[in-house]
Amino acid sequence: MSDCTLFSVADAFPDIMEALKLQPKEIQTGIGALDEELVTISGKYISVAGETSTGKTDFCVSLAVNRIKEGNPVLFASIEVGEHAMLRRFASHFANAFAPGIDTAFQSEREIKSLTSEQQAALNGGVERFEQCKQFLYLYDGSDQFGGKEMRIVEHVAAKAKEISRKHCVPCLVICDYFQLLATRESTGTATEKFDAVSHKLAQLAHETGSPVIVPCATNKDGSIRGSGQVNYDNDITLHLSIDKSECSEDDLPMMAVRPMIAHVSKNRDGRAKARVKLDYRPASHRFADRGGEL
Repeated sequence: MSDCTLFSVADAFPDIMEALKLQPKEIQTGIGALDEELVTISGKYISVAGETSTGKTDFCVSLAVNRIKEGNPVLFASIEVGEHAMLRRFASHFANAFAPGIDTAFQSEREIKSLTSEQQAALNGGVERFEQCKQFLYLYDGSDQFGGKEMRIVEHVAAKAKEISRKHCVPCLVICDYFQLLATRESTGTATEKFDAVSHKLAQLAHETGSPVIVPCATNKDGSIRGSGQVNYDNDITLHLSIDKSECSEDDLPMMAVRPMIAHVSKNRDGRAKARVKLDYRPASHRFADRGGEL
């Protein structure tokens, strides 16, 4: 019986030059200063680490928006928050991008009705832009209200990512928000061992498919990732988000509409590490941007 899984390069790529031309372009974050340091995130397993309330999820929303605006697919697996809450975050982001300086955060129909005319105009313009690229955004909901444990299997997320990539003929950017809640089909052992198994699966997804996989991770006071240190070994890039204390103190934060942040590139397997990129963060509209420049 012949081995039908074995093939030569001649079988798979009869015209090598044409095959090379079809290779996907480098996938970038869309944040200029950060892309200069990373070069590309194609096929990389990336952790976005930071303490509570440093904007890890909103940072990922910004990366997702930059990707879908270019007509490229994103799978945003919101394991804890839920797809409706994420939809509101994306709408707020687009509203601020449409009218920079105007924050239009909202949570309900009543709050939308209470917006000022200026905020309502920003929301309308933002939603119109969102409508133009919404077909490239896939929200995967693992909250208890929409599937719960059945949706929190990492193999399920990987299968969806591959399906989306095939549909669009380009690697899908995958974001697993609060991925500590994911599990593998064969999850056994201690909580740490289960966490490690999920990390291995996500790294495998990135490296095998070319799809960047980004995971926001909460950190302990010493900067280590909560739950397990395995992700530090598995990942290709580690970004640490922190407040730029040279610009403000923690006491100033509650009064600041725009927070000065720093993204530390503490690990970069194929590029320069130890870089520090300055960013602006607007918590009300869930948006990150280059310091002093609009995306």
